[in-house]
Amino acid sequence: MSAMAEVPTHFPPQTYSSSFFLNAIPEDDKVSRFNVKRKTLPSQDSTPILDCLIKTMLQCKWIFVTALLAFLLVDAVHGTTCSDLVDPMVRTFSDLSKYQGNKQAFDPMNTGSAGNYVQIDKVKSNLEKNDFISHQSDYIMRLYLGGKGIETMESQTFNQLHCLRYLNLEDNQLTELPGDVFNELEMMVHLNLSGNNLDNLPDELFGTMHRLKDLDLSHNKIRSLRRHLFENQTNLQHLNISHNQLNFLHLEDWKFLDSLAIVDLSFNVIHSIEFPTTFFFTDLTRMFLNDNQLKDLNVFSMRNKMPHLVLLRLDNNPFACDDLAYILRGLDDSKVNYDGRNKTMSNIGGIDCVDFTDAVLATLTPMAETNDKNDKIMEHVREMMTQINDLKIILFLFIIIFCIAMLFIFKQSSLTLGSCRTLLTRFQRTRSSDATIENLRLIP
Repeated sequence: MSAMAEVPTHFPPQTYSSSFFLNAIPEDDKVSRFNVKRKTLPSQDSTPILDCLIKTMLQCKWIFVTALLAFLLVDAVHGTTCSDLVDPMVRTFSDLSKYQGNKQAFDPMNTGSAGNYVQIDKVKSNLEKNDFISHQSDYIMRLYLGGKGIETMESQTFNQLHCLRYLNLEDNQLTELPGDVFNELEMMVHLNLSGNNLDNLPDELFGTMHRLKDLDLSHNKIRSLRRHLFENQTNLQHLNISHNQLNFLHLEDWKFLDSLAIVDLSFNVIHSIEFPTTFFFTDLTRMFLNDNQLKDLNVFSMRNKMPHLVLLRLDNNPFACDDLAYILRGLDDSKVNYDGRNKTMSNIGGIDCVDFTDAVLATLTPMAETNDKNDKIMEHVREMMTQINDLKIILFLFIIIFCIAMLFIFKQSSLTLGSCRTLLTRFQRTRSSDATIENLRLIP
């Protein structure tokens, strides 16, 4: 009010307006007051940008919520429809084209369904991507393709078979498989690939089969197993790799097979097994190693890493009888049944073994027909050994005499050389004294 008092006015105080009040303030004070007011007010330029950001975030929020609800809905649908009928029925199609043109429901909850087990009598030798997509094919539970002459399969051949739990591909002519051929078969429980010509399996082949319990790879040409082949098979219970060409077994690579109960490795050429050091096969009860090339087995590691093993087959391996006896004693202590079935002359507990004593005698007396011939051969061998021993003694004595002679010669040579050096020294001294005398004579 002091500022207003300095400004002369012709109006009564009640008629003053706010604009009049501002005009009455001195310029310096007006600027300072105006700047303070501007600083305290929020910026109006940023309001549209903030509104835009807020609207965008709200829109994204609803998109995220919608996506989450859709995912939960799809998961719920698949969880309720992937089920067997009380009396499952097998639907047979004459060829692949009939299957692809099918219009009858596979959904077991549909009143018009004729079953969700499928067998196709005739298929192509070269299966392609999406070949098994048909009307409601995602409800199929079992697919039988054994003995159909299949040679190759492209990536994602079994797309959209989301409920498939059993796949039979036995007795075909498959030599290799793409790593992602089974990518969408997350519900798979039983897979049969036996009776093919597979020799190499990609690391990621079974990567999505988290529910797999039974895997049959028998009667193929598999020579080795990749390190990460069984990385996701924590539910696998039965593994059959018999009748292949495996020669070495590195069980440390099987550390993810927590549920493995039965493993069949018979009829391979396994000569060595390396047991794991970082984990245990706590559920393993039966192991088949018969008809391999094993000559030794670390029974202590086996007892330690397979504490619940009850059956171990070891028939038809080239064990030495002494080594086999030690192995079987360890199995007896652990109460593991080895179920020996061979009753040949050289066996321990019904398991064949090699008696090396007999083998050595057999090499000394090949094809002997009578005991007399055996005795003569053995006598001849003994005579030869006696002669060899005599020769050894003579050779030993000769070496000793030779060494003594060489030492004597060396000593005599040293003495002779010393005498020569003494005579030479005397001669040099004599010559020097004679030269001195001669020089003295020549002095006048």
